[in-house]
Amino acid sequence: MSTYIIKHSIYSGSVILNTNNVVLSNDPAISLAQSGSPLTTPGKIGDSLSLSYPYIAVGDPTNQAVYIYKFDGTSWTLNTTINSPEQSGSGYATSMSMKDHILAVGSPNYNSNQGAVYVYLLVDGVWETTPRHVLVDDNKSGIQLGEVVHTSEHYVLASAPKADRKSVV
Repeated sequence: MSTYIIKHSIYSGSVILNTNNVVLSNDPAISLAQSGSPLTTPGKIGDSLSLSYPYIAVGDPTNQAVYIYKFDGTSWTLNTTINSPEQSGSGYATSMSMKDHILAVGSPNYNSNQGAVYVYLLVDGVWETTPRHVLVDDNKSGIQLGEVVHTSEHYVLASAPKADRKSVV
C-alpha cells in the first residue's frame, strides 16, 4: 500500500500529491494544476480537501466548485466537476468530507450566512453532480451551517459556529 502525502499552498493555489512507490510523472511530486486541473483562481483551489481512496475532492470556493480526482494506480485524473447550485459568495466548498460513497460539501455563507450542506453520492462508479440531500435549517439565520463538515459510515455532521448554544441543528 502506498502512502499519500498531500500538500496544499494557499499562496501558490496548488495541491501537490506525492506518493511512495508510485510514479505519477517524471517528477515524484505532481501538482494538480500542472496536470490539467481546472485551476482558474490561484490561492483558492484546495481551500478544502478530502481523500477517500481512490478519490480526492479538491474544493475551490472562489469558483464555487469541487473537483474530484481518481487514482487509477498510476496517476490522478480529473473524474468529476461539481458546480455549486448557488449564487456566488455562498462559500460553497469551504469545507468538505468524503467517506466511501458519500461527499458532504459545506456552504456556510448560503442565504445570508444561514448556511447549507450538500450531500452527493457515488452511484455505480459515477459521482452525482446534483445533490441527493440539502441540509438547511430554515428557522436559523446567520448560524453558518456547514463551516465544518464530517462524514462517517452512517452520518453527516455539520458545525454551525454562530448558533445559539441552546439551538440544535
